[in-house]
Amino acid sequence: MLYVEQFGDPSSKDNVDLDLIRLEANWKYYLDRGAGDNALFRALFRTFRSRLAIMMTVQLFVTLCQFAAPFLVLFLIAFIREGNHERSWDGLKEGFYLALGLGASQGLAASISEHLSFWQVKTGARA
Repeated sequence: MLYVEQFGDPSSKDNVDLDLIRLEANWKYYLDRGAGDNALFRALFRTFRSRLAIMMTVQLFVTLCQFAAPFLVLFLIAFIREGNHERSWDGLKEGFYLALGLGASQGLAASISEHLSFWQVKTGARA
């Protein structure tokens, strides 16, 4: 069960002060270089690009895990339809591994997705 207290104290400034200093320095850098109207956008991207890259990479992994589920189910159904498996480990291990892969990929995707959601709220990427 999730509780509000798990998200930390909203009044704490974890990295906000450091981010603000970096943002102001980057904004000044782009204003001095003559970036004009794009200075703030470029400064924001330069300040938060590493976090954005990590979040996008993690989200891509979650998406791939979720995308794999229908194919794993398809292979598992095909395995069950064959039906002529001997009742031993050697005959059933392929189906076991397919079911294990399906459960593990979905469990991992859900766990990482929850962590990513928490991280996005904490960093201010999402409210």
